[in-house]
Amino acid sequence: MKKQGPRVLEQVFSYQGMQNQWNSDNPEEEYVRNIPSWYELDKWLIRVDSNNKVIATIGWKEYDTYLVLGGLKSVQKKKIPSGNADALYAARDARLPNKPKVMGFRPKGNIETWIDRYRGKGFTVQKDVDENNKVINLVPENVQEEFESRYKGNWAVKKWFGMLRNPDAILKARSRADMIWIKLGTSIMQDKIPFKNPEKFVRYSNLGRDNKRAIRFYLETGLAKPKRRNKFYQNIQEEMLRSSNVRYDVEDQSRGDK
Repeated sequence: MKKQGPRVLEQVFSYQGMQNQWNSDNPEEEYVRNIPSWYELDKWLIRVDSNNKVIATIGWKEYDTYLVLGGLKSVQKKKIPSGNADALYAARDARLPNKPKVMGFRPKGNIETWIDRYRGKGFTVQKDVDENNKVINLVPENVQEEFESRYKGNWAVKKWFGMLRNPDAILKARSRADMIWIKLGTSIMQDKIPFKNPEKFVRYSNLGRDNKRAIRFYLETGLAKPKRRNKFYQNIQEEMLRSSNVRYDVEDQSRGDK
């Protein structure tokens, strides 16, 4: 049997499950996360190498109105495959519901380099804005206070495709190609079909949860990675096609068809 390469496992682990797996595969480098209770995460993904040994992990926790993200860590004491962060970000983003996301930054190395990376991903960093910022205020006030107390401005919030309705300088500074991609996302989210032969596709609101999550991931990642947009465009079309009987039935029922 051919060996599989590095990959993110499909299973979503509890913190204890992830930690047990990590420690079993890396006894010389046990996973320890010293964090306050309000930043505990209960869902974790694992990336393994070609020998099925844990090499990296990432986590999140879902609340009623927002998500808390964090926990990204790779094995340090031995040589491992590259690309762990991007692979785990993509796998996690594909599983997240459409809610504001909050996270804190306390990385090893240059924190500004790290924060710039998330600015590029559409996060609003607290120290960049005033206390009345609409994106920051998408998460509860007590959550803002907890993150501010620990991270002193080095924390951020992201609203899913928030720039679609944001007329500020960030949006105005976008390239023409970015604006075309944003327009595509806006149309889809507004239940329009921005493709030829629209009768072949199902409106966004009538898609299944997994299809919606995949589309959000493709739109969001495509905004940050323009070179992948052509492929993501095709992927979005595939997610919206009527090829699934389940999705077809849902769409027809919404129209009152028999």
